Amino acid sequence: MTIKPFFKKTWGVIRKHRLVTLAAFFALGIVIAGVLVIVLRPSAPFPEFPPVQRSILATVAPPAPPTPTPEPTPEPTPTPIDRPVDFAELQALNADLYGWFELPGLEISEPLMIDAPSNDYYLTHDLARNYDRRGTLFMQGYTPDLSGPMSIIYGHNANHPQVFGQLKTYRQRTNFDDPARRTITIYTATGKFTYHIIAAFQTGNQHIFFEYNQFQTDVDTQHFIDEMPGRAGASGGFFDTEGLPELTPADRFITLSTCVSGTNFANRYVIHAVLIEELYDGPPVEPTPMPTP
Repeated sequence: MTIKPFFKKTWGVIRKHRLVTLAAFFALGIVIAGVLVIVLRPSAPFPEFPPVQRSILATVAPPAPPTPTPEPTPEPTPTPIDRPVDFAELQALNADLYGWFELPGLEISEPLMIDAPSNDYYLTHDLARNYDRRGTLFMQGYTPDLSGPMSIIYGHNANHPQVFGQLKTYRQRTNFDDPARRTITIYTATGKFTYHIIAAFQTGNQHIFFEYNQFQTDVDTQHFIDEMPGRAGASGGFFDTEGLPELTPADRFITLSTCVSGTNFANRYVIHAVLIEELYDGPPVEPTPMPTP
């Protein structure tokens, strides 16, 4: 078979089916055109965010760096208290030593004991546990420290600087009003307590601690506060809180108590004072529950 007859025959077929052939060529052309459009089309730029999205993105701050953990603040070092005695040395001598009592206006500067076992041992013994009829200032075991609403300090009525014979000088108004005689300071191994004298008067020999229900509640303490001016006035004594805030059951008091000569122990002379300042250079002593007598 020669080439010329082949093309002649093929052309005849094409002419016979020219509509089909044209449709095929047309479809092929569309496919080729579509491929060329895709291949030759330039790359589209990255789509931009709408204005609202751009505004939100602009206001989003970058993440903040982690906050460093602050170093703990050290506790301030308390100012050392200038004590008149070496507590470690004296407590080694006698563990019953609680504090050191000072009433500068009467030149009293003496040890203060806690007489828990017997409540009368230090009526006739000194700091070194030697017999001494003048005794030593002491608090009974009912009030074992200064943390409660009332602490009672006992001393003999003897004409000696180390005990309470001089308390009777407060019977004179000029002495009671003397600012130098109105301050009491008690030092302990960890603190310093300053009191202001508010009353001085003679009373019966009833035990003030039991008279006011052991100061177990605020009502008991308020009862004591309310009765103090009247009891002072009734016995010719004095009561004065000028310059102090109003007394409340939240206050803490001490009472100095001594016997009255010539009354066959039927009366006592008492000084009441209120705590106005407490300082510590060691751990504060936790309040000790007062035992029921």
